[in-house]
Amino acid sequence: MQNDIKIGIIVGIVVVAAAAVLFVTQGRDQDKSGVEVPPPVQAEPAPPAPAPMPVPEPVLEPVVVEPKLQSQPETAVAAPETPSVSVTPPPAAESQPAVIPPAPEPEPEVRQPRFHTVATGDNLYIISEQYYGSGKFADSIYEANRNLIKNKDVLQVGWKLRIPYPEEIVKP
Repeated sequence: MQNDIKIGIIVGIVVVAAAAVLFVTQGRDQDKSGVEVPPPVQAEPAPPAPAPMPVPEPVLEPVVVEPKLQSQPETAVAAPETPSVSVTPPPAAESQPAVIPPAPEPEPEVRQPRFHTVATGDNLYIISEQYYGSGKFADSIYEANRNLIKNKDVLQVGWKLRIPYPEEIVKP
């Protein structure tokens, strides 16, 4: 190898090393370079919300209702009437108690069957993990699709497999 090439390679390595040292130490030596970095700006806390004003509650005066006694028969002599103020409750309140119809029983929720379209790379274990979080239900998917799947290890891309709900799975 010629001396010119050797010197060129050595100079190139020194330049690259110097640049690497410069970039690595640049972040560490910023505080020593004389440039002051301002402290991070802190947001002022929001002033506290004003306390809610208390609302005085209205004073309700009691209303006296005097019921009529019907045990004494009325006489033919009319007594002089004196004007009196009395409040009677509305007739609906005195009538028979309100009858609340019983709430209708909710109908059981009818679930639509779930289906999975087989994609490239799918197998029963992967599909079981996808729907149940565990591959141990692969046999349940196989049993639900026995009419379609002849071999557990062979699934064709595009098949629509029925995925049973967890409560449909019969546990041995």
